[in-house]
Amino acid sequence: TAEKGLALSSPTFHSLKMPGSIDTSQADKVFVEKYDATAEKGLAPITISAKDVSMKTGVFVGQCKGPNFAVIVEGKIKNLTISGCENMGVVVDDIVTTVELINCKKVQVQAKNVAGSWIVDKCDRTTIYLPEASVKDKVVLVSCMSSATNVLHSTPEGEDMVENAIPEQLQSTFVLGKPPVHEVVIPDAE
Repeated sequence: TAEKGLALSSPTFHSLKMPGSIDTSQADKVFVEKYDATAEKGLAPITISAKDVSMKTGVFVGQCKGPNFAVIVEGKIKNLTISGCENMGVVVDDIVTTVELINCKKVQVQAKNVAGSWIVDKCDRTTIYLPEASVKDKVVLVSCMSSATNVLHSTPEGEDMVENAIPEQLQSTFVLGKPPVHEVVIPDAE
């Protein structure tokens, strides 16, 4: 006890890093979670094979960290959600509905064939590579509370890439008796 001159110390807890996991136990869902390339040196890309997915499969990639870490999804899937990831990349063949990025930092996503709907929510430094087939038709991207989002796609000639920054600033003007006017503000590059 402290009264007899013995020092009491609190127990020491050591942080234990668990390796990442791939869970396919639920029907039409694949979860890739908690891979940490900083803890697992030389971590090879995680590949989800086309034989493991279908047009009804939703793929969730969560809490994964790079550097130099990638998830590759082969085949056509229903949707892709990337949440809480940092400093990594995801490459996917085809997405029927939506690609959603939530609360990510320094994440790159490339759709190789088809992906027409994107949501970027609370992300920082996101890079999106759009497939040519989708850009020829139409791609819709909704961005909310995100910064430094860049979208790249091929030129009409297909020889080069065009980079487009997603605006971060809106200006709203209010006048009595008129509906509000909302305009994108693009700062002058000097």
